[in-house]
Amino acid sequence: MIKSLGGELKKLLLILSLFLTLSMATVTDIDGNIYETVLIGEQLWMAENLKTTHYQNGDDIPHVIDTNDWDNLNIGAYCEYENNPINSEIYGRLYNWYTIDDSRGVCPEGFHVPSDVEIKQLEMFLGMSQQEANDVSFRGTDQGSQLAGRADLWNDGDLENNPVFDSTGFVAIPGGARIGGNTNFIDMGIWGDYWSSTTQDWGSWVRNFAYYNSASHRQICDKHYGMAIRCVSDNYILGDINGDGILNILDIVLMVNMILSNEYSVVADVNEDGSINILDVVLMVNILIGGLPQSN
Repeated sequence: MIKSLGGELKKLLLILSLFLTLSMATVTDIDGNIYETVLIGEQLWMAENLKTTHYQNGDDIPHVIDTNDWDNLNIGAYCEYENNPINSEIYGRLYNWYTIDDSRGVCPEGFHVPSDVEIKQLEMFLGMSQQEANDVSFRGTDQGSQLAGRADLWNDGDLENNPVFDSTGFVAIPGGARIGGNTNFIDMGIWGDYWSSTTQDWGSWVRNFAYYNSASHRQICDKHYGMAIRCVSDNYILGDINGDGILNILDIVLMVNMILSNEYSVVADVNEDGSINILDVVLMVNILIGGLPQSN
């Protein structure tokens, strides 16, 4: 489609693309931390681990360092791995499950902690069957490798050596966990552990990624554990490519860049024909100027 464009329009598209990066939209939390996002299937995910120290309304999330205090909590709290703030810059912060259960909300506005079902939806989009998704322990084939990223952070093993490693932009990383007791902090560089919001009996369903296995691991963990949080968007607006909740010229510029880069996103496919091309650009322009033809 691009090859058929007039010379002047093609030049304009190329100039516009110079103002873009290939990254997806960003989202900002209450503390001002900015996160990359990635669209996988019909879900818009944060592509980085949560770092916030406040609930969505601005209230402090308790910062708990002492192990005994952590073990006996029944309210939300966060910490850094080995209580070293430097770790949070790369790996995000570790939160207990009670932080997720707090009605004040821990994710940025418009995002939430995914349910077990929403994570299954992600895994099944990447090729896992429903039966595999419902199972426990390591399931599927290479979904763990597809979702993991940052090879420099992982111990060498099957996860990063799989050809599909870091192919989705989700970038799960091995930030370890806090399990309390005498062991306290474990597995940085070895496991990446992520909460879901779904409870089961005494704990909550989680997802784990291990350096030695390409699959995705599902299990129930104690609510007192400290693990990473990866938020997912509540919904998306067709055409809102930068995820700011408004259709504007920036979305058109991003759409043009995707056309030139031969990329696809369900959000950018405004006419829902399975491709992104100049017809989507024209439709977006009509939407912005209010010139959509009325149906008969």
